Amino acid sequence: MIDQWYTAIHNPNSPLCPPRRGLQDRSRPLPIRARLENPLVGTPANKPRPRKAIKAPQARVSSLATGNPNNWKPLVAPDRSPTSSHNADNQHAEAQPMSLDFTGLQGEIKRMDAASPATIVAKLNEGWGSSNSPLMYKELEMEKRRWLLSALRNLDKDQKRKAPSVDCTKVLALFESEATASYLAARYAEVTVTHVAPSPLPLALFPNVEPLFSSINATPPVAPDSYASVYCMSLPSKIPSREIPQLLQNIYRCLAPNGVLHLALIDSTPTAESVGPRMRQWLDKNLVANLEPQYQSTSIIRFFNKWLADAELRGYDSIKTTVKFRAVHREKPDNAPNAELRTALGRKLWQDTWGPFVRGNSWWWEDKKCVEECDEIGTYWKYWLIEAVKEVD
Repeated sequence: MIDQWYTAIHNPNSPLCPPRRGLQDRSRPLPIRARLENPLVGTPANKPRPRKAIKAPQARVSSLATGNPNNWKPLVAPDRSPTSSHNADNQHAEAQPMSLDFTGLQGEIKRMDAASPATIVAKLNEGWGSSNSPLMYKELEMEKRRWLLSALRNLDKDQKRKAPSVDCTKVLALFESEATASYLAARYAEVTVTHVAPSPLPLALFPNVEPLFSSINATPPVAPDSYASVYCMSLPSKIPSREIPQLLQNIYRCLAPNGVLHLALIDSTPTAESVGPRMRQWLDKNLVANLEPQYQSTSIIRFFNKWLADAELRGYDSIKTTVKFRAVHREKPDNAPNAELRTALGRKLWQDTWGPFVRGNSWWWEDKKCVEECDEIGTYWKYWLIEAVKEVD
C-alpha cells in the first residue's frame, strides 16, 4: 500500500506579545459552579468575584469493547411516545434562546472563510464585555470555536488537493462539542451529520443533524462502513491515552473505504527544548499534575503515527500538516507570514483541548514572568492537522 504522509512545517520567526489589555480577557478557568461547555470563562473587569480552583476531572473508566459486532449496530429509531416527545420539546425550548439560525450559520461560515488574518485574530481575542450572562458567554465561545475551525481549515491546507473518492457522503461528529457540531452541520448542509455526544445538537434547530446520545466512554453507536468523514478533532483530551488505539480501530470500522478521519492535535506542553523553568513550573502545578491521574500523556503526538498505522488509517492520500508557532508573539519586521494568526490559533486550540484540565485562577499568559521568559527564549508549540485515510485492499 502506497502511503503518502506529507509534513509541512511552518516556522514563524517571531514571538507573540501578551494579549492587549484594552480587550476584556475572557480566557480564565471557570469556577466549578459556572462550568459550561468551554472552560475559558472570564470575569468582567468591573465585577470581580472570588473564584474556586478547578477540581481535577474524575477518573474515567472506558468500555471500548473489542470484537463485538453488536457494539456497532445502529440505534433503533427514537421512541415517539408522549414522554419522548415531551423531552424533545423541552430540549427544543432550552435550545431556543441560542441564536443558532441554520441559514445564518451558513452565511457566517462563508464570511469566516473570506476573512483576513487580522480579522480572525481580532475575533479570537474578542472579549465578552461587561455582561455576566452564561448564555451570552456560551454563544461567544461557540462563535470563537467556529472561527478557529474555519481558520484551521483554510490557513495551511492545499486548496487544490482533491479529497479521496468515497461512495457515501455522511459525516460523523464524534464526541464533538455543540460548537464544532453546529459548524459541521452548517458547512455540510446537504448531507447528514451524525452527532454522537452526551448532549448532541437538537434536530429541531439543525434539520440535517442525526443526534445520538452516547457517553464519551462508550463505543460509538454507529453502523460500520457508513461515513465518508469522521471528526474527532481534540481526541487526546477526550479519553485516557491508553484507550486511543482501540477508539481509532472503532473509527476505522465506521469509515467507508477511503473515508477520512480529521484530527487537530496539540500537546499539552511546548516543545521540550524551548521550555524555561518558569513555564515548566506553571505547567507542572496547574496542568501536568492534573493529567497524570487521568492517564493522559503530555506528548501524545509521538505515538500517533504508530496508532494510526496499527488502525489502518494511513492510507493513500493521508496528510499530516505540522505547524510551529511561538507561545508569545511580538511584531517584528522579519515575521513569517501569518505568524500572529498561527499563534492565536495555536493558543485557542490549546485552550479548547487542555483547558478542562487546568486548575487555578489564571492562564500562563497572565503570568508576567512566564510571558517574559517565553519571549526571551523563544518558547514554541506545534500543532498537527491530520487527515487519516482508511486503507483499502
